[in-house]
Amino acid sequence: MQRKVAGPHRPIRRKIGPLVLGSMSTLEDIDLVRACAGGERRAQRVLMKRLIPVIRMQISLLLRHMTPGRDIRQELCDLQQDVLVELLRARAQELRRWDPDVGLSLEGFVRLVTRRYVARPVAARGARDRAKRMDRAARAATTDR
Repeated sequence: MQRKVAGPHRPIRRKIGPLVLGSMSTLEDIDLVRACAGGERRAQRVLMKRLIPVIRMQISLLLRHMTPGRDIRQELCDLQQDVLVELLRARAQELRRWDPDVGLSLEGFVRLVTRRYVARPVAARGARDRAKRMDRAARAATTDR
């Protein structure tokens, strides 16, 4: 049984000044990234409003996978802010590296940057935690003798 649809699917778009929030074309994304790099605050707000859910989801997935059983809420907020700073640092240098001709959408590129940024400190912390556990176990083994 097929569901009837009232009309053709249209993406939800909401106008914010001259900029539009919602699904955007690649050309609109390129213009938005350029405006962010130029320091336009409105463009930065629109871009961040669009990318924060993407960043939060990616960080959440990574933290749950890499640090099971931990409360990740505070770390999620901290890493989200760090990724946003990384994206906009130095006149949006990281965002300007996005090339749609490579095949990634802007959201896909931001997911990639987020994974790369989050995986480094989480993996390093995991290695430190393992080293501490091994050190404690070695000390406990020597004190038992």
